[in-house]
Amino acid sequence: MSAEAAANNADDVGEITGRLPPDPWNDRYERFIVLATESGRIAGLKEAREEYFKRTGAAHTDDPDYGLRMSLFLDWFVFQRKTNGAPTLAERLLPQTEPELRVLERHRHSLFTYHGTKGPFLKLKDWLADEKIQVHPGPLGQFLEKDQFFEARVAETEDGHHLFGPVCIHAAESLKPVKKAVKRVRKETKKDPVERTRRGEEILLLLRELRVKASQYAHVGAKRIYLDGLEKFFSGETTGA
Repeated sequence: MSAEAAANNADDVGEITGRLPPDPWNDRYERFIVLATESGRIAGLKEAREEYFKRTGAAHTDDPDYGLRMSLFLDWFVFQRKTNGAPTLAERLLPQTEPELRVLERHRHSLFTYHGTKGPFLKLKDWLADEKIQVHPGPLGQFLEKDQFFEARVAETEDGHHLFGPVCIHAAESLKPVKKAVKRVRKETKKDPVERTRRGEEILLLLRELRVKASQYAHVGAKRIYLDGLEKFFSGETTGA
């Protein structure tokens, strides 16, 4: 199946998100993604797909990370994409869903590093919030390596933090330039949390683009690619796909 066919056929959305590790929180997430993109709510999906993959680089079914990239696209389409200043699909639909899905409303979307375990919990550093948190391990706990650097969503509930949705792991050598960029965003938006969130989302999308470029141009080196892309971001240039 082509990326276009998958993105345009609501029946295939479950197949795409179904590649996430089985877990109650991923199950909630998958159910909401399917709900948000089902018939009657799927308008604009084709245009969004073209927009997203033009920005982050084309996706092909024989790519080793094709499933992850399609999951990341759907995640962006539902939770991040705004048109003409309108709320995202998640902002519009989550308040109307059943309580079991509504718990996804309160979550953080950020860049994290994994610093091992403390008792039953994973120790993470949230770089956008500049905060250390402990997270219930779920299935991800089996796969993370010490000091791994990744983008993810973390639900915040009365019984603690829970990872859910696709996890986008970045090259270890990208950590230094990304940390510097995130610190700059925190400094420039210190008194404006809304602007910090907006700039943070821009950085997260850019990093998805740079991850693809680093894979395509491995001979250049991930650190150089991330550094150049972030410099263009702060200078107001677009990096191009």
